Amino acid sequence: MSAEDAPHSGAAQSLIREFSEISLLLDESQSTLVIDPILARIANNAEVHGDFEGLKSAILWALHSGQAYAACEIVQFYGFRFRWPWLRKEVEDMFLDKAEKVDLRAMRFYESMLEAFDDNWEDRDLFPSLGA
Repeated sequence: MSAEDAPHSGAAQSLIREFSEISLLLDESQSTLVIDPILARIANNAEVHGDFEGLKSAILWALHSGQAYAACEIVQFYGFRFRWPWLRKEVEDMFLDKAEKVDLRAMRFYESMLEAFDDNWEDRDLFPSLGA
């Protein structure tokens, strides 16, 4: 069963709705400054409650569903903030799949996500809550 077909918990479903709204906001504003405080609030809530499973499911939905316009930004934000090995591996696997198919545009898309796992990520300033 793929990540987008997996059943989601109530927390994950709520976050998927938020990620859909974030995608609409990003599409309208074309600025990560609009979505940064929302992504930060979601991260803070997960940390406070120690519940990352719903967030993990929602991130995987954003990455795999093709329905989240802000998938790249969502992965970049949480990739930089938490440096989760499972998320890096997921993105690396998708990058390698596109590399095998020589899909250069998709490769660059996933490569930009992978860059966020680096301490010296150049685009970190697009998300002020991550600290520049």
